[in-house]
Amino acid sequence: MLSMAIMHGAFNERRRACVEGLVRKIGVKQIQDLLFDFTVVQDWHKQGPWPVARECWTRALESSGSHHLVLQDDATICEDFLEGCLALIAAKPDNPISLYSNRKICEKAKAEDARWVMIPDGTWGVAMILPKSLITEFLDWSDRHIHPTFRPYDSRLAMFCVKQKIEVFCPTPSLADHEGHAPSLIGNDRTPRSRTARWFIGGQSPLDLDWKGGKELRGPNNLSSTYWKHYRD
Repeated sequence: MLSMAIMHGAFNERRRACVEGLVRKIGVKQIQDLLFDFTVVQDWHKQGPWPVARECWTRALESSGSHHLVLQDDATICEDFLEGCLALIAAKPDNPISLYSNRKICEKAKAEDARWVMIPDGTWGVAMILPKSLITEFLDWSDRHIHPTFRPYDSRLAMFCVKQKIEVFCPTPSLADHEGHAPSLIGNDRTPRSRTARWFIGGQSPLDLDWKGGKELRGPNNLSSTYWKHYRD
């Protein structure tokens, strides 16, 4: 069902250690047993996020999996990570799934113990799952409509989902976070809250939660209007 690629800033020593940590956390046996394909797309020449992300998504087209996960090398992940991803896919097989979210509505989700928040532009690049059926459409759309110098890959995906009216779902709590890892390689170091999940699952297993029957909330579209200057018809 699932294939996976890690976006890796291989030129950075600390990020190389992060990738080894992610593999240990996920587990070699889980990678072998639960994934159709696993790859690390390495950026040694500071190409930037979009060329690396595009290659990560393209790898899915060579796999027999129905869904593809792209994980950034600075992610923090939960216990039973791959098993949790499969449970999420079973609940939302036709939608993009962002395993990380830091919107304020996630605090409401925590207060109400909701399992999902639908956020129109909720495509954080930390950890994203797409149905394989959407990947070619997204890549073709991005090549046609977004200026090639536009760097943020997750904003490209957000623009695609908003424009195509594709609902993006964020599990609450999040299965991935940014907390505790290396500084941003593309200048995204702001306040700690801006780069950490509002509600991270922490040490709890996602297998303990009901992803098919839980409450769902709907959040607003907060996509910056400045991004659209990079859009072309």
